[in-house]
Amino acid sequence: ISKPYIGELMNHLKTLPKPEGEGEHEAKELLLSEGIRWMIKRIKIGHITPESSQVHAFVGSSGCGKSSTVTKVAARFKKENKSILIVTLDTQGLASHEQIRTYTKILNIPLINVYGLDELRDTLLKNANYELILIDSAANFPFSERETLGLMDLSASTVPIDFHLVLSVNEKHEQLNSNIRKLSPLGLN
Repeated sequence: ISKPYIGELMNHLKTLPKPEGEGEHEAKELLLSEGIRWMIKRIKIGHITPESSQVHAFVGSSGCGKSSTVTKVAARFKKENKSILIVTLDTQGLASHEQIRTYTKILNIPLINVYGLDELRDTLLKNANYELILIDSAANFPFSERETLGLMDLSASTVPIDFHLVLSVNEKHEQLNSNIRKLSPLGLN
């Protein structure tokens, strides 16, 4: 985050009325929530639409920003009063899981944790009433060629899924190429 952007955020937070009768923890939570709302309003999202596909899965390496991207997309469509569900396959990344849990709570969007492709298939079928389902994949998921084929089969037979590769701009060139080669069979957007 750039220094000018942080400065703008800090100036915004200083203009908020001081919470009265609140404890330190509650005051911090309020500032965190307001800071997140302020940042979400300034984030620009690409060309993802509920009309193009109901289900969008975000894949990529560890720490590339999948969870952040999912929550930003969710926030954008929440403003349009779309019914949104976030499904996460990331049960090992404590920081990203906590981040996405916090965002879904603030945005009042349901979050479902799934453990594998069978549970993902069941979850997608049971929740077909949502206008937009966003999948936050685990780090480096799919882990194997078998899982890649399983995702392709799931998308072809159950619910069409648009796959989006999230890349970090500070990743090494070799890692970027590896991710693109490994995940391109999914038909990435």
